[in-house]
Amino acid sequence: MTGIVEELDSGDNLGLQERFSAYVLDTLGAGLRDRVAALLAYIPDGEVAWDKLQNDPTIRKTEGDDSVQTVLMLSSYPVSSGGKDFWVAFAYFPIDEADPSIEGIYAVGAAPRTEAGDSPQERALFAWLDSFDVAATTPPGVFLPE
Repeated sequence: MTGIVEELDSGDNLGLQERFSAYVLDTLGAGLRDRVAALLAYIPDGEVAWDKLQNDPTIRKTEGDDSVQTVLMLSSYPVSSGGKDFWVAFAYFPIDEADPSIEGIYAVGAAPRTEAGDSPQERALFAWLDSFDVAATTPPGVFLPE
């Protein structure tokens, strides 16, 4: 998370894009650049700070008959910048022996963080994050609330 916070803090579009998996880069192409730029614009200027996870990340994994393993990590972090609070959430494949091109960040999203934690934007972000599975059936990319 530290490297990603550095890119959010500096507004480093290219640095953040390069953290995505080869599969995502190939699938989304220039569209990823635009979505990452939108994410960086969504986070206000100011020092970006993040808090440790209060809960462990969700780990989903599978191992096929041929011992090929795929691991998906889903996590969300409380982030603050420019006096505003956000959630930043990730779907990350640290291991995909069946298709190594998927290894890396598969998706990232953000939404304003509220005291109650159940705003429509927060519910949408967490439902989106929960939709990811080890088969990568949810499309990759960047989520921002409407």
